[in-house]
Amino acid sequence: ENTPLTREMGDKLAFWRACQEHGVPSAPVLACVERGNFTGFAAREAFDCDLFVKDRRGRGGKRTMNFERIAPYSYRDDEGNVCDLDAVQGGLRAISATRNLIVQPKLANHPSIAPLADKSLIVFRVMTCLDRHDEPRATHGILRILRRFEPNWPSCPDADWGCAIDLETGALGMMTGDYPSTCTRWFADHPLNGERVFGRRLEGWGEIARTAVEAHRVFRGRILVGWDIGWTPEGVRILEGNSSPDFSYFQRVYRTPVGRSPLAPLLNFHLDALTERLLRDAGN
Repeated sequence: ENTPLTREMGDKLAFWRACQEHGVPSAPVLACVERGNFTGFAAREAFDCDLFVKDRRGRGGKRTMNFERIAPYSYRDDEGNVCDLDAVQGGLRAISATRNLIVQPKLANHPSIAPLADKSLIVFRVMTCLDRHDEPRATHGILRILRRFEPNWPSCPDADWGCAIDLETGALGMMTGDYPSTCTRWFADHPLNGERVFGRRLEGWGEIARTAVEAHRVFRGRILVGWDIGWTPEGVRILEGNSSPDFSYFQRVYRTPVGRSPLAPLLNFHLDALTERLLRDAGN
């Protein structure tokens, strides 16, 4: 079903507005920048923080920009240049000639997970699927750390590191990479900073999973969604919803095929319903 809310999942500005309208906690959007126009949705004071800029319709965290606050309305960009807010806005206006952008405050990690990363926001990918009663259920959860957002870490081949989350207890599993030489290796401790991972319990897991389910209730036009979620000192914030989540990643970190996971009976129900509808339509 291609409802307006379904389509809005791919548009980060529209997604944020839909979340705001329906009371789903999401990452704030301070401004959008399109065709040279900088449109703010918050007072100037809201921009006096670390800023994170990404494409309005981008995927996978690509082509993002960071502006680290070093003084009131003064920032250091990814190249180390110092600029004020007017310069930031001017630069984004120029870039928006070919790219539509959104500006957000850069979210911080909750203190209980902050030691697992340095500069990056840890992302929780939660898979939810509608059941036979049209109610979403969480079937998988993964903690992910994106290597490309950690400039101070030693060089390594992996784009990200991840581990499975026990749905009942919120305990973390063994961590693994995504590069051919490391995706079959498993680590009880973080491979780059030595922090304990295996068995670490997420006190916020219940809230993270509930928020994913609540978000899916708003976007029921999709049967299956992979939610990217941040856990901040202020609480859980939805980053985005993915209508085509990476099945292979979920299977690998859980070391369990989808067919033997909690997702299997839900998908079987929807596939059976689709088959029945196609056969019925063919008979007509």
